[in-house]
Amino acid sequence: MSQLNLISAFCICIAFTVFSLLPTAANPAGSTGKNQGTQTIWELKQRDNNLGERTIWLSKNGFRALYKKSKYAITSQAPDWQLNFFNDDRQMIYTSSIPAYTKNLGLRAQMLKASYLPDTYTTGTGEPAEIAGLKTKCVTVTRTGTNKESKVVKALYYFNDNIVPPPQMEAFFATTFGKLASRLALRIIVFNHHGRVIKLETESAKKIQVPASFFDPPKGYRRAKSEDEVTLGVDLINDIVGDLGKQLGSDGRDLPAQKK
Repeated sequence: MSQLNLISAFCICIAFTVFSLLPTAANPAGSTGKNQGTQTIWELKQRDNNLGERTIWLSKNGFRALYKKSKYAITSQAPDWQLNFFNDDRQMIYTSSIPAYTKNLGLRAQMLKASYLPDTYTTGTGEPAEIAGLKTKCVTVTRTGTNKESKVVKALYYFNDNIVPPPQMEAFFATTFGKLASRLALRIIVFNHHGRVIKLETESAKKIQVPASFFDPPKGYRRAKSEDEVTLGVDLINDIVGDLGKQLGSDGRDLPAQKK
């Protein structure tokens, strides 16, 4: 092969390589697919009557929640599904397996469950609704038995079939939502001693792209001795440890009863 032909072949090779790296309609500039380290997940912005504003991100491979008022977050992901409770302000983290968490429930989890569900109940079907642009189905909860300490008499839970937490996380959610834990509620209305109270409302729900490392716990944080130390803080634990009957954010501090 002559020197001219060698030069021509080399130029063609360089041109092909450069062309293959240019942005295309399938892979526009600035975007990356799953192979480049991103994933598509749900992002829900919710207002929780007990814990204030929260943002939840979830996919089949991970779960993350940020509680703005309490300034803590939870993250868990495949393959081990360890629960990581962390607080960016305190630079503190607590890690637990889901079985260990469910066996030794913290104060926060114990109080929250009492504010969302009766001790014993039956379920039924209610009227569907549109929430944050999504169609939802309604599950009714009705208290059974005569336990007067169970403050929730009735509740309405609204679910979208496409927003489902990872099945590995179901035992975690069951500590608060019992047998309703297989789906993530977009709205919760309870009927208690205050009347009709909206406990949870979803303000937006959309799919977003995040880095593959999005569900990773932070590194370098100080190890806490318990979940409560991260989510409540030592001072608040001391205030409520002798009064588990009170609900976090209730006893006159709930949202005003909503009109039907």
